[in-house]
Formats: sequence, C-alpha cells, structure tokens
Amino acid sequence: MHKYMLVIMIAWLVPLRASKPTSLSRGSMELQIQGKTNPIVSSGESQFKTNMIFDQGASGFYQAYASQWDSVYPFEAEFADNFFVTSNVIIDSAVWWGNYWNGSPGGILGFWIKIYEDSTGFNMPKTNPVFTTRVSSFNETDLGGYYRYGASFTGFIANAGQTYWIVFQPVLIFPPQWGVNGSWPSNTPGWGDGQEGYLRFPLLGYTNWTSASSLWGNPIESSFQLFGSPVASNIIWDFETGWQGWTHTNGQSFPAGWSVQPALHRSTWACPEPGDSSFWIDSDQAGSVPITDTAYSPSVVPPPSLHMLKFGYSFNSFSGAEVFSVGIKVFSSGSWQDPIELRSWNTDAGPAWDSVDVSSYASAESIKVFFGYTNANYDWYAAFDNVELRGLPAHDVGVLAITSPSGTAVVPGSPIQLSATIKNYTSEPENVDFVMTVDSSGTIVYTESATIPLAANEEFDYTCSSNWTPSTNSDVYYTISASATVTNDGNPGNNTRSKTVHTSYWNDWVRVADMPTAEMCHATVYDPDEDKIYAFGGYTGGTSYQNFTYQYDPETNSWATKTPMPYAIDWIDASYVRGNIYILGGYDGAVHNYNLIYNVATDSWSSGTGMPAGRIAGAQIVYRDSLIYFLGGYDGAGPTYDVQIYDTYLNSWSTGTSLISPFMMGGAAITGDTIWIIGGHSGSTIYSNLFYGVINPSDPTQISWNTGPALPAINFNNGATTFTRDGHRYLYMVGGYENNSPTSHAYEYNVELTNWVSLSDYPSVIVRNDVLVAREGHNEIYVVGGDNSGAWTPSSEVWKLRWGFTSVSENNPNSLNSFGFIKDMPSIIKSSAILSYTLNKPAHVSIILYDANGRAVNTLI
Repeated sequence: MHKYMLVIMIAWLVPLRASKPTSLSRGSMELQIQGKTNPIVSSGESQFKTNMIFDQGASGFYQAYASQWDSVYPFEAEFADNFFVTSNVIIDSAVWWGNYWNGSPGGILGFWIKIYEDSTGFNMPKTNPVFTTRVSSFNETDLGGYYRYGASFTGFIANAGQTYWIVFQPVLIFPPQWGVNGSWPSNTPGWGDGQEGYLRFPLLGYTNWTSASSLWGNPIESSFQLFGSPVASNIIWDFETGWQGWTHTNGQSFPAGWSVQPALHRSTWACPEPGDSSFWIDSDQAGSVPITDTAYSPSVVPPPSLHMLKFGYSFNSFSGAEVFSVGIKVFSSGSWQDPIELRSWNTDAGPAWDSVDVSSYASAESIKVFFGYTNANYDWYAAFDNVELRGLPAHDVGVLAITSPSGTAVVPGSPIQLSATIKNYTSEPENVDFVMTVDSSGTIVYTESATIPLAANEEFDYTCSSNWTPSTNSDVYYTISASATVTNDGNPGNNTRSKTVHTSYWNDWVRVADMPTAEMCHATVYDPDEDKIYAFGGYTGGTSYQNFTYQYDPETNSWATKTPMPYAIDWIDASYVRGNIYILGGYDGAVHNYNLIYNVATDSWSSGTGMPAGRIAGAQIVYRDSLIYFLGGYDGAGPTYDVQIYDTYLNSWSTGTSLISPFMMGGAAITGDTIWIIGGHSGSTIYSNLFYGVINPSDPTQISWNTGPALPAINFNNGATTFTRDGHRYLYMVGGYENNSPTSHAYEYNVELTNWVSLSDYPSVIVRNDVLVAREGHNEIYVVGGDNSGAWTPSSEVWKLRWGFTSVSENNPNSLNSFGFIKDMPSIIKSSAILSYTLNKPAHVSIILYDANGRAVNTLI
C-alpha cells in the first residue's frame, strides 16, 4: 500500500497537459486591477459584491500542479503563487481554477486558503503563513474538463506595495488527487508576471519551498482572482465581515475567549460607532473561572507613514483584579518579539475612542496589534472595534500642549502671557491658522489668532502678544483652548487642546529635595516646635520592609538620617506630641501592636505600652496635645470599627466609641473637638463621604460619629491632612484610588463652608496612605514619597504646595534668586512692613495687595 501511494504521488508531479486557451478578454472595473501583463478572464465573471483587485484568471485548462491536503494520508502539498496590490485593501473573496486526476471528481471537504508574506530579497514565500482560513462553503463549476472555484472568507488586509503568496489547497481523502491550473508565459502568451510559483511537499522531501522551474523545467504560475475593498492609506478592521484575519490564544470559545459578536452584546457597554459586530469577551457570562486571552490582528507590514493606532473600546471592571490592554507585537531578527503594552486599564473605561502614537514601529518588518484580557475569577467584560493603523495624512497639524499657564491654578488678577506648542506632522511646509481663547462660563473673555508658517515636521512655541488677566476673585474657573488647523487636515483629532484653570492663591507644586530612599506605606509627621518633617519606615518592594528615620529641614531644603526605628515595618502612621513622635502598629509580614516612641531632642527610641490589638493601615490623630486616637485599621483579617485611645501622659490605653463603618487605607485629621475621616475602604466598599466624630471633652472616649458631605469622588489609599489659614480650618486630600484608579487630584475642604475646591493636580498619580503632611503656620502641604504609579512603585520625590505668593526662584530651583521677594512676609502685619524684592534684569514691576477674600485692595506699584 505504501509503495502504491508513493508511485501515485510521484505521478502527481507530472504536468497534465490540455489545449491552450481559445479566448482572451478583460472588462472594465471600478478599482484598478493588479495582475499579470495580460489577464485571461473577463471581470464580468465576478460572483462577489466586492471589487476585483488582482487578476490572473484562466479561460482554459493547461496543466494541474500538486496542491492538496489529505485528511487521512500525509499528502500535504502546497503550490504558492505571488500577488501584489498598489493600495491597502481587504481581500475577502477569491476565484481559482484546478482539476482532478487519478480518481473521480468530487469529495472536496473544503479548501485551505493560505497567504504568505514575501521573503524579502529571495522572491519566495516565507516559511509560515500570515493568514490561514478553511472554507467549507464554496462554488465548484464544471467548465468541461476542468473546474472553477469561488469562496468568500474572513478578510485579509494586504498593504500597498507589498508582495504576497497565496495557496489554494483542497481537503480530500485519497483518491482523488487535485492540482491547481497553471501555465507559463512562453507556453501561454500574456500569461503571468514572470515570477514563478513554488512548491512545498514534505512527503517527497521538499520540506522547503522549491521553485517550479527546478521541479518541472518551466516557470509555472497558477490561475486565480482576488476580490476585496480598498482601505485608502489606512489599515482598518471593523469586524463587519467576521474575524478579518484576527486570532486568539486561549483556544476557548466565547464567552471565555475573544470572538466577534453582535455589537450590542452588552448594549450599555457597546463600543462607539460599532456597526453590527465587535470583538467581545465576557467572563461574567462565562462564570466563575479565571480567563486569560489575547486577540491578535493579522500580520501587517507597516507603511513608512505609520503614526497612529486608533480604536474604539469598552471595559466593565468588577473588582480591579482584571486587566484590559492593547499593544503591538513586532517581528524582527527572524522571530516575533515579546508583546509591547501601549495601554492598560484595571477599572471601568469607555465606551470611548482612544489612539496611541505608533510611529516608532513604522520601520518594523511586520507588526500585529493585540488586545489582552486577564481576570482572577468572576469579573466582567470588554470589547474593541474599528481598529485602525493610520498612516500620516497629506496635511496634519496640531497642538502638542498649552505651556502657559503651566499648572491649573492662576493668581487672581495677575496678568498671564498665554502660550502653546504646535506641530506640523507632515513632510511639507504648512501655513497654520492658530487661535487661542479663554472661556468663562460660556463667554469668551480672551482671544488671539495668528497665521504661523511651519517647516516640515517643525514644532513651534507660540507666545500670545497680549496678556490675559483673570478675575481678582478666588475660585473662578476658566477653560483655555489652543487650536491649530490647515485646510483638508487629515487628522483633526489633534487640532485642539484645552485645559481648565482656576484662580487661587495656591501655587503649583514645587519639587524639593528628594528623600534619601524611595519609600511607600511609610509614616510622615510634622514637628511644629522644631519646624521639621519626619519620615519613618516603609516599603521598597518585595519583602523590603524598612526602619529608616529621616528628618527634612524646609529652611535648608535638606534631609538628615537619624537613628533607625527598632523594627523594620510599613503601613504605619505617626503623631507628634510634646517633643515625641509615636508610631503605632506596623507590618513586616505580620500585624503588630507596637508603640514606638521617638524622642526628637535625644534622637533615640523607646517603647510605650503596646496597643490592645495590633493594627495596620489605620489613621492617627492627636487630641489636645495629649491623646492619640488610632482609628480602625486592618487586623490581619479585615478592616475594623475600633477606636483605640492612647494617653501619652499615663502610658495607658482606653477604648473609644466604635466607628459607624469599618475603616482602613484612608486619612484622618482633627479640627477642635471633631475628628474627620477622609477617604478609606470598608473592606467591601470605597468611602464616598467624609465621616466625622465629635469628641465629648468631658469624656474623650465618647465620640458621636456621623456621615458627612460627599467626597469629590470615592477614594482610598489617599493622603490627608489639615491646617488653619486666616483663622479658618481646612482639610486636604491628595491622590489615592479615586473611582478605583490611581489619581493625581488634590482637593481642599472648607470646614466652615462645607465645600470642596480643586487644587493643582499633583505631578503624578500618588497612592499608599500616609504621604501627606502639613507645615502648620507656613501655609504649605508636602507629599513625601509614596507609590507614584499605582503599581507598587516606591518614590523618593518630595513636592510641596503653598498658599500665597511665591517667588519665581522658588518655582525654578535652577534659577535661584533670579527675581522675587527676598523673604516670606509674615501672615499678619500690624502697622507697616517693608517689601524687598530683586530683579535679575530691568523689567516692569507690579505689586498688588489682596485681602483674604481675594479682592485687590491696593496697587502699590
């Protein structure tokens, strides 16, 4: 039996000859057809609704050349011929010609259609296909001695100017045997483009691609037509015709794996402008099972003008354990490299559009786009759609950034010279129409326009010729917009940028000296007697619990290392009482009930009576310079309701009235007899309101707890502090997991007016508890270290935010003493004061006095 099979397969390679064609014709087409020098088919034969994009058809039978996949015997022969396109197209249908021999016609179970990229420099297919599909639904038409076939399939995107190779391979059980219909130019005038086909037939020893001429003595080419639609200069997958060449990795069917599904599978979470279909994964529907799956696009040879990946998406997150991501995979040095993540989400996102700059991948050999999804257990769902790799349009200008004002707070009544950076993204010069406006509650209060010539790929910083002066009142909000446009701009999405600013006597964040060590989950506290800030312990990653003691001097902007704590611990808070600093609880893999006491004067440590129960991630406040209240905290099993009170005079503990909700990972502050809990987590929900407790001065263990006003957003793992300014008490909340995502937002709460005001955003996201400390009496708050990514990344950075006028030299430490007031003015002036200032060059000077309400009361200069 084996010998007989071998004889048959050898015979299969012998060309089967037939008469030459009797007619040559080609009709008119809507799309320019690429193909051989003289195609041998009428375009009117197309059975598909899309246009013919490549034509190497046949009107006669010539010879059959082996191409077959046998489901029983290893007859795995592939005959590949090349095609090319001059514009980006989606190929979704094909016609090809072939014939049976050595058996009766019929019995085809389907066709494998495979597309290979060209092996650059060798004019032959690469080893592995970039597109493979099996079609079970196809047309077979008997033309009298040979057959024509046609089928539609999941779309393949072919890139302009690229050469590809295609294989048509029937699925047959021996016998019969089948071959593609082919010929060569000298045998059939007008046939082919001179690029011969290649055969691969491992059973006969042809494990690598072998040219037709070396096998049969002639440069054989096969007969086929390709149909599809143009994609202009961009590559788009809209999934309206199915998977369009995409694949996924986990082998599971929907809902546990990525799949093309109805766009409204989850109607309220449908992607923007989804059409009828989108890619979905739904772990909620799949049930309580972990899911990891990645969807990959077909391989794409990126155009030299590639600059943007655009897509629509939605992601409904349940617990934060799941992650939805998008990125690029690059082929280089003969293999696919590790995926490169460009965006990721671990909380609700969308439905929305997004785009990523991918111009750095324009020179890659090939790339794939991917969307990934992972979950820990029973979570929710994600979708993506309208994925587009966009080439650089003929005209494209835009605004990179609004550069002045640089922050989100502007000084009331102080003139500002607005500026923005614009860019010409194309390789041709452009005359850009630029407009900058300031909007106040729907009214344009400032505008300036200009026409700016930009060279190819030029970035330009434009400064407005006239100043804008904001209101003299505090907390007035404005929207500043900058727009750069040209006629026929191909990418209007980057034409405009806007930012919201508000008048405030709070300055922008200023970076001061870094901590000696990057820390998070540490303790910070202010010593008002010596005007120093302290940082203790913390976590640097892995199991690196720390026992550092660092002291910061705001006057000299310097850090000093002090005697380390007796234990290396994290998730701690600290309280200053009469020359001592108290650190309660702590974690080093276990929860402890430490009561560590640092004496500032002697730089030494001792221990007080331990907490009645060990806690971490709670909050500490000091009442009347005597009692330390430890609020809630994690006990090893979950957050608690407990209020543990330490008497620093008696070195003893008592129990206060329990909280009305379990509490951990938030902040706390005290104003008079009122304790404020600012952000936090109950173990099941994130805090959405302030909580406050009024202490009974006659019996400080009695606390009346209440739910207070709403927070600006649900939040935990944030920093919190308080200080008095102008006789009024304020609370502060910076960073944290706002709406379950790391944030840079900063807020001020007026206790008397019960309202929140946004401050300038912190320069990065910042989380992990006790990072915020107030420098009482100096109108400053500091963020000391923390996690500046939300992904357990400790930071050594220290930033301060200050209320009141600040010299330019302080905002720019690289130009110390450039100009500004020589020293801070006292906050209270009884009768008179001397204002001294310096200038580094001649300039106009304006000095205006404001009252506590932000009103200008006098112009001195």
